[in-house]
Amino acid sequence: MIVTDAAKEFVTDSAIAANADFYWWQDYKRAPGLISHIEATDDLDMLLICPATANTIAKIAYGIAGNVLTSAILATDVNVTKVIAPAMNTRMWKNPVVERNVGLVRDLDWKILEPVRGRLACGTEGEGKLPSTRDIVAWVNEQRGWVV
Repeated sequence: MIVTDAAKEFVTDSAIAANADFYWWQDYKRAPGLISHIEATDDLDMLLICPATANTIAKIAYGIAGNVLTSAILATDVNVTKVIAPAMNTRMWKNPVVERNVGLVRDLDWKILEPVRGRLACGTEGEGKLPSTRDIVAWVNEQRGWVV
């Protein structure tokens, strides 16, 4: 699990630590024994960016490796299934720049777990909400061919 500064706004440090074998912060601090962002991508069969912000989607689209997450994305083997689960305000999600970037990400063979309609973090209602954890897990299991 790679935790960006933005992700730390949504989950506590203790919740992250309790749910991951290891994790890295955006500034490349890492758990003991890990050498680089390369190791974080060893033996992956799927890379899921959840939630994927407009900023991260743009960085994926243009190959920008400015933090540990985007560096790990570029270090991921080309045969690994790559998925983004975007989450953002409706106006951002519908912005032509974001739509273009999502298209570029699709062209790079990434799968898109589309956001849903609902109450957003900003307090408005609309499209851009992250699907429920249950729906995300079900989708990942379906992609892997697992029946749960």
